[in-house]
Parts: sequence; structure tokens; C-alpha cells
Amino acid sequence: GWWLPLTNKHTSLQDAHQNSISTIEAGAFDNLPELRTLVLHRNQLTDAGVPVDVFQGAPNLRTVYVVRCG
Repeated sequence: GWWLPLTNKHTSLQDAHQNSISTIEAGAFDNLPELRTLVLHRNQLTDAGVPVDVFQGAPNLRTVYVVRCG
């Protein structure tokens, strides 16, 4: 699995591209009310590696970049 190394819950942008991420654990985005943009392109993510409700903890998330994943 993988988790976001965020220490500031007020972060609005998280850039995690090109990190060989293949899964994102449930709860990885819990308590991130200000997160609006997430950059995940050029990782190894597939539908199987991302729980359906993984972004539930980031209610203001508007943009997720997942170009060239898989």
C-alpha cells in the first residue's frame, strides 16, 4: 500500500507523480479538507489498487491527475 506523507491538513496540492505507486490504502486521504488537487500521473495505479471511497476524506478534492498510470 501507500500513504500520503502529509503533515499539514491544510495542504491544497499534493504532487506524488513518478513514485511507483501501485495501491492507495483506504483512509489515505482522511482529514484533508483543503486538498483540491492531487497529481498521481506516471505511477502504476490500476482500478484494483484504489478503493472506491478512497477520496471520501478529502471533500474539496476537485482534480486528480492520473495520466499514464497502469
